[in-house]
Amino acid sequence: MKLDQVCEKYTYIGFDPKGIKYTFDVEKVVDAFVGENLYNDRLTTLREVIQNAIDTCRYKKVLEGDKYKPEVSVIIFEEKIIIEDNGLGMDEFIIKNFFGKLGSSFYQQENVKKEYEAIGNFGVGVFSYFLMSDYIDIETKTKNSETLHFRLDKDPKNYFHFFSKYERKKMGQL
Repeated sequence: MKLDQVCEKYTYIGFDPKGIKYTFDVEKVVDAFVGENLYNDRLTTLREVIQNAIDTCRYKKVLEGDKYKPEVSVIIFEEKIIIEDNGLGMDEFIIKNFFGKLGSSFYQQENVKKEYEAIGNFGVGVFSYFLMSDYIDIETKTKNSETLHFRLDKDPKNYFHFFSKYERKKMGQL
C-alpha cells in the first residue's frame, strides 16, 4: 500500500468544525506590552535589562563552570545608558526566535530549563525598555557568530534595523 493513497475520513458527531481559532491583532498586543501599559515605573527598564544580563552570565557559568568570570556593567550618561555583559550573546537565530518574539524566552526551552532556572521567564521584559526610550541599540556576539548591531523601536510595524558597523569584539552584549 502506498501512503499517498491513504485517505483519512472524519465524522464529526455533535459539533461542526469551522476552522475558527484564536488570532490577534499584532499592533494592539504589542501596544499592551510596551512601556507604561505593562510597567508602572521607568526604573523597571533598568531592572529588566540588568536581569537579562545576569541571566545570560549565570547560564554561561552553568555551561563553562569556574573558568568563566561573569561581568555586568552599567554606565549612565546624560543621554544614554549602557548595560554590558560578557554572557553568551545572541546570534540571528536567537534574535529572531526568542528576543524578537513576544512571549518567547530562550530559557524556557526544555534543554535549557533542565540545567538552569532563569530570573526572566515570560519573554516580555524587553518591552519595558521603551519606558525610557523610543528605540534601543544592541550589539551582541556569540562564541561562534559575527558581531550583530541592531536597533529596534516600539512601533511593531518596523523591522529590526541591522547595521554593518559595530564596536563589540568579545562575547556578550552591549
